[in-house]
Amino acid sequence: MGPSTRSARRATATAALLLLSAGSVAALKSRYKPHIPDAPAYRTSGPADAEVVLVEFSDFQCPACGAVLDTLQGVKKLHHGRIRVVFKHLAWPFHRFAKPAAVLAECAGKQGKFWETHDLLFARQGDWGLYPRTGEEDAAFAAKVRELFAGYARELKLEPQALEACTQDPATAAVVDAEFREARESFIGGTPTLFINGRRFVGPKPIRNETLREVERILGKARS
Repeated sequence: MGPSTRSARRATATAALLLLSAGSVAALKSRYKPHIPDAPAYRTSGPADAEVVLVEFSDFQCPACGAVLDTLQGVKKLHHGRIRVVFKHLAWPFHRFAKPAAVLAECAGKQGKFWETHDLLFARQGDWGLYPRTGEEDAAFAAKVRELFAGYARELKLEPQALEACTQDPATAAVVDAEFREARESFIGGTPTLFINGRRFVGPKPIRNETLREVERILGKARS
């Protein structure tokens, strides 16, 4: 085989790979759906016409999500009235208690106490988020978590009958499931994921290091 033949074959193979790559990208794009930068009113904070919108996809059992709580609260406090925060559920199936925690927060939200529940679940994450994986200890810990969540509800003074009806209503879990699907269709592959006016930041380090800078960059442009 001469050099010209080998070159031609390499060129053909390269072209085929490029076509395959382009086809894969096109297929991915066809499945992609942008996330919805909104949620029920009880899971939002700040004015609807805010200059900056932070959309956080989070899991209450995710330690990394708890690690960015102070950063996000600090930015919200510093620029109060100019930032809107939207919380979206991304309760991973491999976090056994993430979905029950999300359901509790949803039902608390319907009683006007989503953010209080949000903060409490993260503050006490060490009590319920780490658990044995097998055997009798696992079942015992699951019962303990149910008791802890019931205790949180009492601490937050949630109305018991309304809470029970809400947590048992399949529609509540369906809301959590729908936002999980939304996240996956938006190719969100990790928590916490934060969108700042549509720009994506993934993981605690980028969120802690970049959130304030990005918010102030946007606000600086808005002022100029």
